[in-house]
Amino acid sequence: MTSIFDNWVKHLDNKMRRINRSIILLCDNAASHQLKSDTILTHVTLHFLPPNTTTHLQPCDAGIIYSFKANYRQLLCRNRITAFEDTVALGLEASEMASFTIFDAIQLTAQAWNNVTTTTIQHAWKKTGILSKENHTINNETEFVEQETILQSLIDSYPLEIVDLSANQFNAAEFINIDNNEAFREVPTVAQIIEELNKEETIESEE
Repeated sequence: MTSIFDNWVKHLDNKMRRINRSIILLCDNAASHQLKSDTILTHVTLHFLPPNTTTHLQPCDAGIIYSFKANYRQLLCRNRITAFEDTVALGLEASEMASFTIFDAIQLTAQAWNNVTTTTIQHAWKKTGILSKENHTINNETEFVEQETILQSLIDSYPLEIVDLSANQFNAAEFINIDNNEAFREVPTVAQIIEELNKEETIESEE
C-alpha cells in the first residue's frame, strides 16, 4: 500500500510541476501514507494531521464522505428497483433478478463521486476551519436533509419481494452509515492471493 501511495504522490507532483503550481497535501496518519526514502517532491508538500484529530480536521469527514455515500445509496436503490421492474416485466420470479456485480458497484461509485457538489466540498473545508469562514455561512445540512429525503422515498418504494424492508425498520441515515460499524479485514497481499488460488487448484486437482 505504501508503494501505491508513493507512486500516486509522485504522479501528482509531476502534474503540479507541469502546470507550475505548488500545493500542500493534507494526509491522515494511516500507515500506508508514507513515501520511499529516495522520493523527492518539488511541488507537493505533505502535511500530516495531528493524531486522533481526523474526525475534526479532515474535510472528507466533515460532510464529503456522507454526501458521497448518500449519492451511492440512492443509485444502488434505483439500480435494484429498476432490475426488479425489468424482471417483473419479463414475467420472471424475483429470484431470477439480474445480480449486482462488482462492475456495477464501480460504475455507481464513479457516478456517486461525480454527484458530490463543489458547494459540499467547500462547506466541508470551511467547517473544519482550515479555510477562512469569513463571509461564509456554513450550512450543508440542507443538502443532507434533501439527500436523505430522496433516499427515504426510494427505501419506502423498495420492493418487498426483494427484501423485507420498510421505513419503520430502516431509515435513510442508518442506510447511509450502514458500513460504519462493519469490520473489514486487511487487504491481502499479492502473494497471499496467489497462495490461496494455488490451494484451490490443488483441491480441484485432487478431486
